[in-house]
Amino acid sequence: MNRYGSPFLRHIRYTLARPSNGLIPHELLKPLSLAIRDWMIDRLLKTEQRYQEKDVKRVCYLSLEFLMGRWLSDNLCNLGLSEPCRAVLAELGIDLDAVLEVEPDAGLGNGGLGRLAACFLESLATMGMPGFGYGIDYEYGMFKQEIAGGHQREKPDLWKAEGTPF
Repeated sequence: MNRYGSPFLRHIRYTLARPSNGLIPHELLKPLSLAIRDWMIDRLLKTEQRYQEKDVKRVCYLSLEFLMGRWLSDNLCNLGLSEPCRAVLAELGIDLDAVLEVEPDAGLGNGGLGRLAACFLESLATMGMPGFGYGIDYEYGMFKQEIAGGHQREKPDLWKAEGTPF
């Protein structure tokens, strides 16, 4: 296997169409997220096959808001991949924390309902129960706030301006 056998390096080369040297954390977020998503999809397909074979019932949660936080760091933590990923990236001279810091927070809720929905889904996962969260694929988040001249100004939150692997 050549050096592009690493899912991370493969996404740098074939998704970004870039060499792997000299990239800044912002440029590394997408290939790292896609490499983790690939791993998650393999697990998702195995789980779905198991559900089909056992004909299990599923819980479906519909919410207009999901306050999930930053997805890459949450997925790394929940999958137990934070430290292995940190070690692999360190061998390449990449600081995982610097990459995680550039991920935008999806502003898909302002508290109560969004946090409740996220906690409900996390509880389902923790208990190993088959469940899905359904919501609206918002183009914009709640809003971005800035203070200019002592006055609050709201601007659209373009949280998906560069797309989202998750």
